[in-house]
Amino acid sequence: MKTYPTLHSHTMITLPHRGLCGIIGIAPNFHIYAEELYPPHDTVAQHILSPDGVFVQSVDETHDPLLTLPKDLIMPITPPTSHPLNYRGGRFRGMREAERLSEWARPFSIAEKMTFISKLGLAISPIQLFGMIESAVLSSAPLGDGWFVVCRRMVLALALPKVAYDTNLIPYDYDGHTLQTAHLYHESWEDFAPIEAILAGLDGIYLKMAHDCVVMGDKVIISEGGGMGENNTIHQWSIAHPPKSD
Repeated sequence: MKTYPTLHSHTMITLPHRGLCGIIGIAPNFHIYAEELYPPHDTVAQHILSPDGVFVQSVDETHDPLLTLPKDLIMPITPPTSHPLNYRGGRFRGMREAERLSEWARPFSIAEKMTFISKLGLAISPIQLFGMIESAVLSSAPLGDGWFVVCRRMVLALALPKVAYDTNLIPYDYDGHTLQTAHLYHESWEDFAPIEAILAGLDGIYLKMAHDCVVMGDKVIISEGGGMGENNTIHQWSIAHPPKSD
């Protein structure tokens, strides 16, 4: 059984906009450089935030020059495409038989399907959850002893009860359901992280649109995009490492 680091003392900084949210980097004084890309025109806003959530400076490209960035920022790391958790099958929407979905969608057990359906609130039966058709690690931050926090996008293939048609009248009988969260990952797991670990969140906090993660000192900082009436946010946890065994 692996002894894993724990995260606690969760705090959250709410940003002004909804949409996409990333971390540019963390300065040595722990100031957080964050960036938002918000609708309707994908406008860029940037902020310098103190660890306790004070807005030190904010700029918006509609009327300000963008921030001048320090050279010593600790920036998020995007792993190479060869990361074990990365996987891309076929199309995100189509016809199951014609595209041989059952041959390339990575399957789940019945118990795993039930866990996904319950946690994500999907109104489907287990047989409709075919499997995973994409996994992409967007950002990865090391915690030590082979442990990482990863921000990860997964796309699940859901079978439809009947054929539907897109705006171009092209038929499809399966569709992709995207979840983009943050979870712990151990390098010994290689290309599979337990479903329970994926859906457990971090210290009980399940993120719905995690994008960037950075570890600096005993802190892990994660950006989360907003939506469904919620603004973008920056999350912070303290890291508690397990004691070393003799």
